[in-house]
Amino acid sequence: MNEKYLQVYKILDKTAPPKIAFLHFTDEFQFLISVILSAQSTDDCVNEVGKVLFKKYPTAKALSEANIDEVKEIIKSTGFYNNKAKNIIACATSIDELGHIPKNIISLTKLNGVGHKTANCVLGFRGEPSVAVDTHVKNVVTRVFNLETNINADKLETIIKKNLEPGYWLRFSNTTNWWGREYCFKRKPNCQECKLKKLCSFYKEVGK
Repeated sequence: MNEKYLQVYKILDKTAPPKIAFLHFTDEFQFLISVILSAQSTDDCVNEVGKVLFKKYPTAKALSEANIDEVKEIIKSTGFYNNKAKNIIACATSIDELGHIPKNIISLTKLNGVGHKTANCVLGFRGEPSVAVDTHVKNVVTRVFNLETNINADKLETIIKKNLEPGYWLRFSNTTNWWGREYCFKRKPNCQECKLKKLCSFYKEVGK
C-alpha cells in the first residue's frame, strides 16, 4: 500500500464518526432510490422528499405501480425530476420483476438511473469493498495527493484502489466524503483546522 494514503486513512479513520450516513432510509431499496435522487441535489433535500415518497411507496412493487405525475410532484425539489421520476419507477419495476436488487456492479448498472457511483454506493451499503467518488471525495483526494482537479471519477476511483488494499476502500471513501463536508469545502477549505494539513499538497502550496 502507498504510505501516504495509509497515513491519511489512519487520521480520517480516527477522527471521523464510526458510522457515517448522509441519507435516511429503512432498507437497501430505499437507499438505492435515495442515491439516484441525490444526483445534482443535496442530501437534506433528498431526505425531506424521502419522507413523503417512501411513506406512499415504501417498496419496489409500490413504486413500480406509482403514477408518474404524482412521483414528479413529490420529488420535484430534487431537480431533474422528469428523468428521475422515470428512472426510479423503471428501476423499481426491474427490481420487482427480478425479486431482488442485483448483486454485482455490472447488473446494478443495468438498472435505470444507476451509474457506476450509485452501484458502488449500494455495494458499500452491503459492506463490500467499494469506492464511491462524489464531489466531496474528489475535493479531498485531489488536494491532499496533488492530483488534477478535473480528473474523472472513474480514474480517481482506480487510483484510490491501487494505493489501498480492498479492506480500506469503503472506510476511506466514507471518511473522505465526510471530511469534504466538514473541512475541505470546495470554495474555501478550512485548512487551519484540518488534521490532514501536514500531509496535504494543497495546504503546502496555498493553504497557509
